[in-house]
Amino acid sequence: MLEAVRTVAELDSMTEREVYLKELSREFDISLDALKQDCNRFRMQLQKNGRRG
Repeated sequence: MLEAVRTVAELDSMTEREVYLKELSREFDISLDALKQDCNRFRMQLQKNGRRG
């Protein structure tokens, strides 16, 4: 499941990330806030590594 969040984190569009995170939230019965936190953590790692942003 974290692999899916990592994939979502690589998307440039905030709107797309929101849509996919909401789907994951419903499918796995996990809070949207928790998924957003993980997504943001992955995005920070990507930026630190120079892959995005």
